[in-house]
Amino acid sequence: MQTGNALIEIRTAAITEGSCAFNFTCRAEDFNDPKLTESGFTDEIRIRAVTKKTGNELMLAITTEATGEIPCDICLAPVKVSMNGSWRIYCNTDGIARDEDAEETAREEYRLLDRTAVSIDLTGDVRETLLLSVPMKVTCTANPDCKLYTGSEQEGQEEKGSTSPWRESLAKLKKNYR
Repeated sequence: MQTGNALIEIRTAAITEGSCAFNFTCRAEDFNDPKLTESGFTDEIRIRAVTKKTGNELMLAITTEATGEIPCDICLAPVKVSMNGSWRIYCNTDGIARDEDAEETAREEYRLLDRTAVSIDLTGDVRETLLLSVPMKVTCTANPDCKLYTGSEQEGQEEKGSTSPWRESLAKLKKNYR
């Protein structure tokens, strides 16, 4: 958690008892990671890190907001997508590990922080949060042929001879491949 020149870091001297908020902005290129630059991030990435310190315990809540252009999975047209992510890190500075089975830390990350640490490097955590915020499935909203069929209730109610939007799309696809 301690490095010399980190992209996103919080100086431990700036963390006071209670809550503190830190805001950062950067671009995907600043991370020097091909996975991040290929993920479609186009504008500035906004990061908010909120710390809550009580005694030797420190909780860091990281939230990221970014926009990107990702190709539609069906027609490959660029789709502007808002990508938001969050991550929580729990730190302990007294050198004693907490109970790993605690429910509050079961879904988040827990770390030991050296008392002599000058700063906390959040670059890797922000990078992972950004990668996890990229949607797995992207479809156009303007193109009616790309809309996914979500009418599972209507599926059983349709007559065999009737036409539905997804059947029409399937017929168009078949024509393209023949």
